[in-house]
Amino acid sequence: MTVNDFEMVEQSIEETEGDRIAAVLAHEDALTRIQDKKLKAVEKLDMLANITPRKLEIEERRLAILEEKWEKEKGSAGQQQNQAKTWASNLEGIFKKRKAKREES
Repeated sequence: MTVNDFEMVEQSIEETEGDRIAAVLAHEDALTRIQDKKLKAVEKLDMLANITPRKLEIEERRLAILEEKWEKEKGSAGQQQNQAKTWASNLEGIFKKRKAKREES
């Protein structure tokens, strides 16, 4: 089949060179925002999922440390009281000896 008679049809041509770059930049910006939202959502999920066990563990450790400090302070306070009593009794002995020496002279 051969075509002998044909007509030219006009078509409109749009230049989209600048629009392509703008479209790529818009897509990149949108993807960046989506990735940021995903990252925030994952971080929040991780925080919510692990907050209770971690808090309990930290609180238990803190309580154990405070109990140990209290026991040490309690023990050292008792030792300090004993040392103070010993020191006071030693001073009393020294004062008695000095008083006796003064009375002799």
